[in-house]
Amino acid sequence: MTLFGQPKMNEYLSTTKQASLYVLIFPECGFFKVGKANNVYARCQQLKHYWGDPDYDGSFELVAPESTVFRLEKTLHLLLTKNYAADVLEGDGHTEFFRMGALDLVLPTIDLFVKAGVVPTSLRKGIDLRGRRPIPAEPLWDHLYWHRTRSISSMSLME
Repeated sequence: MTLFGQPKMNEYLSTTKQASLYVLIFPECGFFKVGKANNVYARCQQLKHYWGDPDYDGSFELVAPESTVFRLEKTLHLLLTKNYAADVLEGDGHTEFFRMGALDLVLPTIDLFVKAGVVPTSLRKGIDLRGRRPIPAEPLWDHLYWHRTRSISSMSLME
């Protein structure tokens, strides 16, 4: 702890839920996507049904406290939407796709937030997929399935 009872940055990071800000490059489409995910691999699995696989080696990821990631993502969307939005009318995440020309604006902007201390970690090039398994992005379905099967099994016990 520091003066005034404020936690040190490393204490804060260890107790705060972490999330990833990602910049996924889709070279075949000529677009990139800025988004937030708790599991970038699972998010990529969802997106590939519409857009194909991103360039994992050419994409970027930053891990930070979830609240910081949300704010940074919204800031980048606000910065890019008016002049750089991709001409995509539908599909998963379509409002978060931007033309490749805007990448030269996004990366230095993220770096500015890092240098200013707003974001505690740096942007890392490449999405690390080693050893990751697909994880359902909608745990609610698992939760609902559990309740449904539990209620069905409890009904059979009552009969």
